Amino acid sequence: MLNIILVVIAAIALLFMFHPRLTKSEHWQATLTPLSSIIGSGFLIIAPLLASVVGEYSPFAVMGIVVLAYAIGGVIRFNITHAEPLLHEKKDHPVIYKIDLFANAVLSFAYVTAVAFYLSLLSSFLLIYIGFGNSPGLERTLT
Repeated sequence: MLNIILVVIAAIALLFMFHPRLTKSEHWQATLTPLSSIIGSGFLIIAPLLASVVGEYSPFAVMGIVVLAYAIGGVIRFNITHAEPLLHEKKDHPVIYKIDLFANAVLSFAYVTAVAFYLSLLSSFLLIYIGFGNSPGLERTLT
């Protein structure tokens, strides 16, 4: 029964996301990239972990992650609307420009760390699937 409910919710969400008014919205376009990154890498790997950690409550845990991601997206949308125009005026706002450069460096490091984590997690799942579950050395080699 839970699977049927989840499929219905996914279908409704899909219809909502492809509505013409939404797809033409500037706010939606600013939201799309961060959400697709989170969904693409995070949910595909973290969802099985959530199932093992919280069991039957994993759909609620995923919903909580989606709400958190949307809140973070709100911060990103705010910054795109209000801070991005200031970055084009490098001479007028040198402090904001330097903060942006530092943030880009931190974001690059975080992205590399996240990719390494996801690759490690993926190799761990793969090794369990093919029968080499407790092989940390092999996991590190594969990653």
